[in-house]
Amino acid sequence: MPAMTPADEMKEVSSSQGKVESFSATGRPEISAEELVTANRVNWAVSFVQLITGVVILVLTDEDEEFPWFSIFPGSDEDQAGEARFTGPRPDEIWEFNPGYLSGVFLLLSWLDHFLVATVFRSVYEDGLRKNRNVFRWIEYSVSASLMHVLIALLSGVQSVNLLVQIFGNVATCMLFGLAFEVENGARPLKDVNWLSFYLGWIPYMFAWATIFAYFFYAVDNSDDVPDWVWAIIFVIFIINMAFPIATALQWRGVGKFKNYVYGEITFIIVSMVSKQLLAWINFGGSQG
Repeated sequence: MPAMTPADEMKEVSSSQGKVESFSATGRPEISAEELVTANRVNWAVSFVQLITGVVILVLTDEDEEFPWFSIFPGSDEDQAGEARFTGPRPDEIWEFNPGYLSGVFLLLSWLDHFLVATVFRSVYEDGLRKNRNVFRWIEYSVSASLMHVLIALLSGVQSVNLLVQIFGNVATCMLFGLAFEVENGARPLKDVNWLSFYLGWIPYMFAWATIFAYFFYAVDNSDDVPDWVWAIIFVIFIINMAFPIATALQWRGVGKFKNYVYGEITFIIVSMVSKQLLAWINFGGSQG
């Protein structure tokens, strides 16, 4: 009798439980046509929600409620010898902008992502799912999640364009580490997953949040009137965002239903929608009130 492969062994275990499944060489269940249809329907539903709410947010946002944005560079003057020298930083207001518009933008970016993978790029998207990766997700996150953190930073008191750009870049880098992680590990057996990119992605992400928390608690220490909705945004969104690395860990350690890549994919879609909707509406309700 020929030796059984790991995939054969897993199939036999599944059969003994009354349900026959085929497994790929990675140790994950093969994705069925029904599961791809479910993913498509979820993408359609989420794209509809994000489109409607994104447009509503953009239309209802009060353009008169503005935050100043500054560039902060060293000033200069001349010393007694007539030579130029740098002095302390001199804030220079660049523009005023209602950060609520960022909510509409990242909601519409999410709509575009889900709409494209449900229509024009459906076959490419589904082929990626079969290979245990979703490039579209990470590209969208690299922009939308970065804008979300810029909004959170603005509400925490960060007004320096220089810092906001750094926060955007750090979060985008974190998301691109996620892309690298999936591309590298998509064809690997679950027992041989390389976690380096996963761990490295935490570094820029934590630097982004360190800046946000530093400004937020400075504002708390120097003000008796930090609105409750700002507290909600900072901590609720931070906690919800921790669901993403948890889902990644479960998905790539093959824990329970997460062994099926589509189950993890749908989890990402739902958590992403919830975090974006909460941030957008908590900010809208608080700032408009």
